[in-house]
Amino acid sequence: MKTINGLIPISEGKKALAFLKNANLETVKFDEIKRHTDILVKCGFMAGEFTPNSHWIFRGVVVDVEEIPNIKKVGRISYRPRKKNDPSLLKRASSNKYQIFYGSIPTPDFGDAGIASILEIDNIREENFPEDQYEYVVIGMWFIKKTFLAASVGMHSTIAENSNWAKNIVIQDKGIYEHIDDTGFISEVMQFIGSEFSKNVPKEKEYLYKISAAYGDSLFDLGIDSILFPSVKTAARSFNVAIMSNVVDNQFIDIETSAITRGNKIEKEVFWGWYLQCPKVYGDDLKWSEPPGFSQISQNDLSYFRKIIAANGKFMNPA
Repeated sequence: MKTINGLIPISEGKKALAFLKNANLETVKFDEIKRHTDILVKCGFMAGEFTPNSHWIFRGVVVDVEEIPNIKKVGRISYRPRKKNDPSLLKRASSNKYQIFYGSIPTPDFGDAGIASILEIDNIREENFPEDQYEYVVIGMWFIKKTFLAASVGMHSTIAENSNWAKNIVIQDKGIYEHIDDTGFISEVMQFIGSEFSKNVPKEKEYLYKISAAYGDSLFDLGIDSILFPSVKTAARSFNVAIMSNVVDNQFIDIETSAITRGNKIEKEVFWGWYLQCPKVYGDDLKWSEPPGFSQISQNDLSYFRKIIAANGKFMNPA
């Protein structure tokens, strides 16, 4: 009987893939999806390592201005606690089964992962966000202290074709999986999973995350520490990483610095400036101070931006 990696009969893998391709995600039970992703992860996936000082990881958290005086500990801006009363909560790489630290990493295609971490979570760019309100995002800049394992998914998706970094990973991967699978099935699985991890999912349709969330849980069940995948919000120019909470708890990653940014929208253009900063994090304490004046956006600046937009129809930097 033909098997994949000596573990799964290829016929069983094909049935699992066919089921997922044809599943009605609005109605099918998550556990049924998970039963099939458990089969697909055994067919093979690509993985590498995050090594010390190899990447900075940026994590953003949206906060209300009233909350800011109470943000005194790192735990407040790290991974979120599980919502015990909502077992069906779905995200792109996990369900509510695990506590996951989501962050963004820079790539040669997009070096400012701090901006990417805001784009992943902000609400200010939505049509109904009022222009007379600010949005506040706390950004933590984390560094890697110890080596941990990362499964790479989504590299074979359509949006990943925008990333030279992803293209290089695909080339390296092909040399490995084509050697162990002459049927093309592993490649088919990777392309399908890549498409699931690169879906543009509207709010209130989180059920569309069922396959990627279940596949992420299947990987975490195997003991994988983290999952690396392209950022949909930046069209794969930057990448996101979903990291198990125990990796954070055991200090495989640690926070270096943090800042609170404040966004304002003018005629659909969004401007971000520093609001507070914590230049160096010591232990679990966050001590905030005023940032340099040049990093802030004042009311005078906003009035100036409005004049430029009114004159040009969009923001044009006169510099």
